[in-house]
Amino acid sequence: MAHAQFSWALISFDYDILLEARRQKAWKIGWVLPEDTDWDRSLLSDMRPEFAFAALATLKSRRNKTCKGPWRWVVYGVNHPGDVEFLEKMDIFDYETDRLGFMLEKMNG
Repeated sequence: MAHAQFSWALISFDYDILLEARRQKAWKIGWVLPEDTDWDRSLLSDMRPEFAFAALATLKSRRNKTCKGPWRWVVYGVNHPGDVEFLEKMDIFDYETDRLGFMLEKMNG
């Protein structure tokens, strides 16, 4: 990966691995935050990843909220145009979907 000729980031749920990748290699990193526990925002602030990944279901349950930082929020599990509207109200514009054809049809139709 160190010789890749394109932009990439190491993405993981594992906090310790991401810290080592940052310390030893200065790689771009993306931390996938847990769905079933409260987020420790101090860890997120200390790590300062380029990307913070969260499940849409976690944000909709209001168990956890996004917080400002140098990272970009990326949300996965976005499978309906209404989900996009929900995220845009939180200034989140990067997301992943399992239903690309459906989403394109609904959003462009």
